Amino acid sequence: MLAVGLCYLTGRVYAVAPGTDSEPEWPPHPGRVFMALVAALNEGRGSPDPQERAALEWLERLPPPSICAAAATPRQAVTAYVPVNDTPDPGGHPPFAPHIPIGRKRQARSFASASLEDDLAFMVWPEAEPTPEVRRALEAVCGRVTRVGHSASLVQAWIEPSPPPVTLIPGSSRVTHRLRVAGPGRLAELDARFAAGLRPSPGRFVGYGSVAREEAIAVAESEFQDDLTVLRRVAGLTPALESSAVLAGALRDALMCWSPAQPAPEILTGHSVGGGPSTQTHAAFLPLANVGHGHADGRVIGLAIALPRAATPDSRTTVARALSRWLAPAGEGGGGGELRLRPGLVTFALEDRSVPPRSLDPRTWTRPRDPAARWSSVTPVVLDRYPKRPGDEEAIVRAACLRIGLPEPLDVIVSDVSLIAGAPPGRRFPPFPSKRGPRPMRHVVLTFDRPVVGPILLGAGRYQGYGLCCPLQG
Repeated sequence: MLAVGLCYLTGRVYAVAPGTDSEPEWPPHPGRVFMALVAALNEGRGSPDPQERAALEWLERLPPPSICAAAATPRQAVTAYVPVNDTPDPGGHPPFAPHIPIGRKRQARSFASASLEDDLAFMVWPEAEPTPEVRRALEAVCGRVTRVGHSASLVQAWIEPSPPPVTLIPGSSRVTHRLRVAGPGRLAELDARFAAGLRPSPGRFVGYGSVAREEAIAVAESEFQDDLTVLRRVAGLTPALESSAVLAGALRDALMCWSPAQPAPEILTGHSVGGGPSTQTHAAFLPLANVGHGHADGRVIGLAIALPRAATPDSRTTVARALSRWLAPAGEGGGGGELRLRPGLVTFALEDRSVPPRSLDPRTWTRPRDPAARWSSVTPVVLDRYPKRPGDEEAIVRAACLRIGLPEPLDVIVSDVSLIAGAPPGRRFPPFPSKRGPRPMRHVVLTFDRPVVGPILLGAGRYQGYGLCCPLQG
């Protein structure tokens, strides 16, 4: 058995739950605790100790841990106005100048926190048996951990020989929490994103169930990850949603061009080594448009990249590096985030604002914390085959849901129009080419027997911007 103990020294936790702006994260996500260990590994001026790094690589390959954590009471978030350190002040002082921060603009900041009933928490791997060398290395790394989450979330960490009974277990059919966890290759991925100047990706989510809970909450997930990488349009054309396939193809081509591995890997090309179509799920490129409200105009204001859940760590790293090289300024040897379309240029940047527009918020398309059972298409679904008789279209859509790992819908409505405000009718989208001629395209409304976590991408064009669905309210 292996257990990592955490003592929150102030009796409070400061950490924002993924997908929220002010809700505190509790219990601590194993993925966040692993990132705290990685930060402790890399602190100091020298290179990380090889034995400690090998110990964390061993740790990331373990199954998700069980958790022991008491309840917490969220505290009201108070808005504070703090000086911005990375911009010049009106007096002409350069960034980070050693002067009193008078005159610099102040930005509103809120810090999510919760008071803990018990300041102790534990990550427990019941079946893990580390060697004495690995255990000593993990003890050394834990001894340097000072915080988990925000810098005010001060902790002491150690290897606990006798942890208390766990309260949450992973992989339970009685899911009460969806927590981020580490996995094989997570350490290498964090290093690559740090070197590329990117924020850490949320990582993989796993359902946890309370040991004492009796009610079952089943949640379905597609084969695509819900941690979308979102890009926002910053200059140039404002394409219409009907150009989804063109934009998706242009982004795919750009990442293939800037990929550090040449020829570009299968996860980007969608083709196997022999040149034929890939039999594995690969990266999908999604248009994010101004839709879903009374003033929606259907214009594309961003793009997103959805990777398969089964993607290898090397594949994720390759995509991250290709993206960072393409987004780098042209003067620094990068692509400047530019996509060249026939009408002109469109420039994109990484969406890193704390409160992005609704259409650029990944939660709009995934609903990881509040899964929905009813979804409607925003771009039409390209049918995988030609319907031959009445009812075939619904059957084709049901099969498309099964193909991406979702349960068969209870009800399928096929139409030329979407229920999402601002989404154009299917007939306005360019035909999707195939050897037998243009394939039929239909908007759909899906009702499942359980909540579903997105993104939902259906049909033959799911990798190229078609078949993107949005959850329905109510």
